[in-house]
Amino acid sequence: MTIELVTVDEQNYPQVLDLLEICFPDVVREYFDRHHRRDPAHSFSQALALSADGKIVAHVQVFHREMGYASDTIPYGGISDVATHPDWQRRGLSAKLLDESIRYMHSTAMPLSMLSTGRHAHYARHGWVQILQSVLHADVPAELPREPGGFIVRAFEPDDLTPLHRQYRRGIADLAGPESRSLPYMAAQMDWLPLHQEDVRWEVYARVGHPAGYLRTRPEGDELHVLDLSAPTDDLERLAIARIFRHAADAGCTDVTVPVVSSSRFARTFAETVFAESLTWPHRMFRLNSLPRLLDRIQPTLSSRLRDPIPRSPFALKVVDETVRVEAPGGGVSFSTATGDEPLVELTPEAFLNLLMGQPDSHRLLVPTGADLQPTASLQLMFPQSGNLTWSADEF
Repeated sequence: MTIELVTVDEQNYPQVLDLLEICFPDVVREYFDRHHRRDPAHSFSQALALSADGKIVAHVQVFHREMGYASDTIPYGGISDVATHPDWQRRGLSAKLLDESIRYMHSTAMPLSMLSTGRHAHYARHGWVQILQSVLHADVPAELPREPGGFIVRAFEPDDLTPLHRQYRRGIADLAGPESRSLPYMAAQMDWLPLHQEDVRWEVYARVGHPAGYLRTRPEGDELHVLDLSAPTDDLERLAIARIFRHAADAGCTDVTVPVVSSSRFARTFAETVFAESLTWPHRMFRLNSLPRLLDRIQPTLSSRLRDPIPRSPFALKVVDETVRVEAPGGGVSFSTATGDEPLVELTPEAFLNLLMGQPDSHRLLVPTGADLQPTASLQLMFPQSGNLTWSADEF
């Protein structure tokens, strides 16, 4: 029986939904349909599928997304809806589609990819590596934290969307990792999130009649998960923390999990409010598709981190089979083709991606080569250990 790569279109798209229903029985069909079609970047070209005698038996979706990276954004491919019909499993079909997804991301100039999985080894064979997400975990206390005054707590209303979108954009301005949401994307989230993550609770914190922050949560068994929040001031942070535990108590949950930047003020305030464990969420994986394209996308941010007038020696940065010349003559940084004469810093994809995302202890992976310490020092300045954040609300 012949297996062939097929184009997904309006006619055979119901077969994709049939397959996803079979492979993900706990997720309703309508969720996949809405998530695909309501995504502002949706195109059937993002769906990769294999067919046997006219029937789709394997599928991978490559969502077109953008990740915030301080003042810049990084286009990336969100790998999702990886499905193989039970009758066709263990024949390498998923592997074929993952390889096809890599070719697709190269053709669409996506320098990075991200996915969420518990099957790390399967994706590691195709170049994805684990990048751990910091989370705080806490039991719900018998006495809930006190809510600071001065705010009206109310349910989300459609008119809140535009001001809350502005709040979100301001809140991610200095962070690495969060989704760079457009207003249409954030509006569409309201259409698909409740279908996948039931009992989503979205509340708004208003001051003087205007939305000043928000919180989205959902219970999963005995645990409350924070999907995302915006709390730009100290008193809003304390209110959001108190409300997280209120949501948990209302849902009958015994503990909460909150994604955080471990070095952030919010993480410190949370730990001061209740006893919390600092843990890591292991399911996030990244893939570096193109080192030159990635560095070009974030060149303004990296230049701002090397804006002092001190000249530094050029060096070459190599990750697997890609090498880029890095020049920092003072007042910024630029990238070009390596000549082969520069001092070489060679990193594994795992080491580079941990460095890119500002992971704690990522600098220890930088081992100086030879007597010249400047390349290592430059990379430490370009990629500070400032942490990163991915919100569960943006899962795909």
